[in-house]
Amino acid sequence: MKLRDKIVQTDLEFIREILVSTGFFYDFEVATAVEIGEEVLAKGDAAGYHFLFVEDEDFKPYGFTSFGDIPCKNERKRDRLSSSQRIGKSGKITGRKDSLYRNIRKGTL
Repeated sequence: MKLRDKIVQTDLEFIREILVSTGFFYDFEVATAVEIGEEVLAKGDAAGYHFLFVEDEDFKPYGFTSFGDIPCKNERKRDRLSSSQRIGKSGKITGRKDSLYRNIRKGTL
């Protein structure tokens, strides 16, 4: 397992593929995640969003999380916009929202 925090063009299809494979995300959520990826590719750090990818030994992403600042009552708060993973080491498909983030923090991926 390797972590990578830079998005590349080929990640856009992996983002779509990973989210769809979980069966947990609506089409508009998948489209939004891909659009955020496109924005980060176009604007870099100025986009205000960041990605963290989990890759296998062949450098193919099998999980990711995205996060950025969101406006909230005149404050800016960090929020994980979406995270997903296809298959962890246990062979189980896990999905939606905070599962990848929790697994990375616990070291269970």
